[in-house]
Amino acid sequence: YFCGQGTENGQPAFTMTGGSIAGCLAIDSDLESAGGGVCISDGIFAMEGGSIIECIAFSTDCQANGGGVHLRGKSSFTMSGGEIKGCKCSSHNWSRGGGVYIGRDSMFIMTGGSITECTTIDSPKGDPRWPGNVWGGGVYIHGGTFTMNNGIIEDSCEAEYDHGGVSNDGGAMEANGGGNCRDVMNGGSTDINPGRITGSGGTEFSGKVTNSKYDDDNRSVIESGTFTGEVTNDGGVITGGIFYGTVSGADTVEDSAKRTVSFDA
Repeated sequence: YFCGQGTENGQPAFTMTGGSIAGCLAIDSDLESAGGGVCISDGIFAMEGGSIIECIAFSTDCQANGGGVHLRGKSSFTMSGGEIKGCKCSSHNWSRGGGVYIGRDSMFIMTGGSITECTTIDSPKGDPRWPGNVWGGGVYIHGGTFTMNNGIIEDSCEAEYDHGGVSNDGGAMEANGGGNCRDVMNGGSTDINPGRITGSGGTEFSGKVTNSKYDDDNRSVIESGTFTGEVTNDGGVITGGIFYGTVSGADTVEDSAKRTVSFDA
C-alpha cells in the first residue's frame, strides 16, 4: 500500500521490474476492500515487468474494488510490461475491477503487458438490494482515465453477469492502440456522468461493446476506436469510429458519424 508517494519530478515511488506479487488478499468486513495486490492512494506506480498473480479483494458487507491493482485519489499507474493474471474481486454488494480499478481523478496508462484471466464475482450471500453489481473483470473505470496505447486485455477476463473486459462508469477510455477483449460497457451502470471512448482510434475492440446511458440527459459517447465485433447503442451517442461489425440502435448515432460507419437496422 502506497499513500501520497511520488517524487517532485513525477518519478514513481514504486517501480516493479520483475518478480511477482502472488496470492495476496485484501479483506474488509465493513467498508471497502481495495487492492488485493497493490493499492495506490495519491501515489505513482510503474510496472515494467514481473507479475501480479491470483490476488483477491474480498468484502463480506460492502465493496471489493481492484483485485490486482486499486487506484484512488490522484494516483497514476503506468504498465509497460509484465502481467496481471488471475486476480479477482468478490463482494456481497459491489465487485469492480478484477484486474485494475481506476478511481476518480486517477489514471492508468497501458503501453504494454497483459491483463488476463481476471474476474469479478458476486458473493453467494449477496445483499438482495444490489443484485448483479459485478463489473469490469479486466478494468473498471470509476470516473478516472484509462489510456490504452498498447498491450492486451485478453478475452479470458470475465464478470459474473456481464461486461467482463472493461466497464467505463463515468470516466474516459483513450483508445490509442493495443487490443481489447470481448465485452465492454461504456457508461450506464452507477454514475450519473456518462462514459466516453475517445483517443486516436487505434485500439481494436474485438467483441461486444454496449454504449449506454444513465438517463436521457447523460448519454455515453463513442468518439473513436476500431470495432470488429458487435456494437449495441443502448441510448448512447456515436460520433465517430471505424465499425466492421454490426451496430444496432443506430437511431442515436449522429449524422456526422454515419458517413464512416455502416449500420444494421
